[in-house]
Amino acid sequence: MTDPYEYEMEAAREVYEEELIKNALKNISQEGVSYYLYSYGDAIETRIRDCLETANELYKEKYFGSSIVSSCTAVEVTIRYFILSPLVQGVFLYEEWADTLANRIVSGRSVEDRKILPQMLKVWGVDINDIKLSSGCSLWQALHERIWTTRNRYVHRGEPVSQELSKQAIEVSTILLEIAEQVIRKAAGYTNKKGRWGSEGNRKDPFV
Repeated sequence: MTDPYEYEMEAAREVYEEELIKNALKNISQEGVSYYLYSYGDAIETRIRDCLETANELYKEKYFGSSIVSSCTAVEVTIRYFILSPLVQGVFLYEEWADTLANRIVSGRSVEDRKILPQMLKVWGVDINDIKLSSGCSLWQALHERIWTTRNRYVHRGEPVSQELSKQAIEVSTILLEIAEQVIRKAAGYTNKKGRWGSEGNRKDPFV
């Protein structure tokens, strides 16, 4: 049985985090975001695209379970390092905030957890709840209700993954990367739509 005191503390913590996010995003620093991208953007994007390439190769070879794992890795790296971390830097929050928010988004334990990323993206003109996949279903709904759940069941129980869902996971991760690029370029005040993030001598690896 859940301790009522612990439940109240957890609820209060979530309310505090939500208010902090809302207030912080109103005062985001373009310099903080652009510095993060200049330092780490190339390494992050390369890793995400490597995961996507692996997912596509595994899909073609009909390894649908392994493919969905690579697609979900691309999604989670995109959310954690290509959306949350730059924005956290832009509002001068501790880096641990990106971990906290990423864990809540991925776990989706409550309705409020599932709202975090859509709320953040909406500040930059992206309503992820309105984005549809080629099948016509909602990207965000498919990710939360089918793809992450299926990936977890494959990894922890060895349950089979359908070809359809494996392909859908690749589509979701590809679109999410495009959304991330759009949002962080806007947050950093970049006017160029494409191109490398930093110079050759200033590229760093945030994963070490």
